[in-house]
Amino acid sequence: MSSYFVRIRPQLNGTNAMHKEDCPFLPDAENRLYLGEFSSCEEAFTEAKFYFPEASGCFYCAKESSIIKNQLWLDYILLI
Repeated sequence: MSSYFVRIRPQLNGTNAMHKEDCPFLPDAENRLYLGEFSSCEEAFTEAKFYFPEASGCFYCAKESSIIKNQLWLDYILLI
């Protein structure tokens, strides 16, 4: 199991990035919220979305969540 955090202040693109505890891009302590320990990135991403609906996964340490968000966005665009 890994510990996950989500960035409190949004990035320039408006998303709050989720990170694993050992990520080199993990924000400073005052700019992150501890989500808990999870056995998968997807579980942690669900928790991050509870706090920040615009959450995304870090492209370095949480690629699975980044792919999920991008696929959902693509599905939405195709429905329009």
